[in-house]
Amino acid sequence: MALWRRVVTATDLSDAADVAISQGAEQACLFDARWTVVHVLPTWPGAPMTPEAIRQVLLRRERLAAEFLPAIGNRVTSLTGRDAGEFEVVVDDGLPSESILRRCELVDADLLVVGQTGGGGSAPPATRRLMGSVAEAVTRDCRRSVLVARASAPTNRLLAATDFSPRSWEALRAAAALQRRRGAELIVMHVLDETASFDDVARTRQRLRWAITELGVAAEPLAVTGTPAAAILRAADEQRADLVIVGGTGRSGLAGLLLGSVAAGVARLSPCPALIVRHDRPASSRRTPAMGTIAMAGAVPGLKSIT
Repeated sequence: MALWRRVVTATDLSDAADVAISQGAEQACLFDARWTVVHVLPTWPGAPMTPEAIRQVLLRRERLAAEFLPAIGNRVTSLTGRDAGEFEVVVDDGLPSESILRRCELVDADLLVVGQTGGGGSAPPATRRLMGSVAEAVTRDCRRSVLVARASAPTNRLLAATDFSPRSWEALRAAAALQRRRGAELIVMHVLDETASFDDVARTRQRLRWAITELGVAAEPLAVTGTPAAAILRAADEQRADLVIVGGTGRSGLAGLLLGSVAAGVARLSPCPALIVRHDRPASSRRTPAMGTIAMAGAVPGLKSIT
């Protein structure tokens, strides 16, 4: 069974979003998934408006959407080489984070891909900035798996972290699926408390070997001591990983807090793309789109805005 059936990539037309588009295309291609690229126009003005003012706003948004649809489509094709019929472009209207999450629900996406706007990648951990506010909000609150895209050197090495919980087992299964499709090297790691003994580390390494055998893939076990998020980030650097994979809680609001401190730290500061795997959402979930979503008539083939 394919890891992803539907991939959504958010773009604000920035350089970071271009990286997200490229990596979203790769994930969709690996699993022959349907792919949607979404751009969000600014929300309604906060002040009360007359009917005529509302009409003018709608007309302006419609004109903007008509301009953005082909422009974004051309940009996607330029970045990925994919023809217009191989993806769809959607222009939504509203608050960016809410609109992106709503679009994921509407199309029942398995994976959301967003770009990091801060100085991640090859920057030293101490100087890497946090994600942009929209990227951080959707990574925190999305009930789907999220790939935080970053530019990094391709090494074809995957690093998957596990705490042996059911949540992290789903992350290992995702890592195994990616390893098979990419033909990549895979390192499966666990972080023990700094007080762990040599025997504790040895037993954990054996436990990792059992997990790898259960996954049915070739992988290297890595047991280390330290603080989980910091140890994972350090291992990503040392192992030259081009993708880090961790489990997320999949819950929004206070109950999730909100992503889990380890996954949140990895998402913010990873030196390479970070995949937060969630599989505890309902099998199918739909929401009614907001009133502000723009519908386009006569859109360019392969590009559309959905109500």
